[in-house]
Amino acid sequence: MGLSAVIELIIIVGLVYMTVLIQAKIFKNVSGLNIYYSCRFGSDEVFEGEETSFIETISNKKAIPVPWIRAEINTSKWLSFSGLKSVEAQESNFITSSFVLKSRQKITRRWNVKCLKRGVYKIDDVILVWGDLFGLMSNSKYAGTDAEIIVYPQ
Repeated sequence: MGLSAVIELIIIVGLVYMTVLIQAKIFKNVSGLNIYYSCRFGSDEVFEGEETSFIETISNKKAIPVPWIRAEINTSKWLSFSGLKSVEAQESNFITSSFVLKSRQKITRRWNVKCLKRGVYKIDDVILVWGDLFGLMSNSKYAGTDAEIIVYPQ
């Protein structure tokens, strides 16, 4: 391997490294701009033991795609979400929903929710977390929601 080949290799590695750093910085700072998230229940009122839908909508209103974005939802353990990864802790249920957004794309998802116990349940805490292509940098923001459901006794 000659000296010129080594220099070419160093230049290529340097360019790849700079490209990775630049894309990480761009996606960290720009990906969260003009991202809109909302969630709601399919019904305002249900009876204990019944199922309803949980509807999530996320949209990207800019020309830059979002390689990955995750909605972290904090809700009551008495709402059982089918098909979503969740972690239960005392009275809370922590649910994660992941998306990949193209430029100017809107995604709507529906999940089945079984209401296990009577009460009034609100989803106040939704945090959006996003990052770059390689997962080197990430950022987050709070997405306020007003999703609420009333569960009546049987």
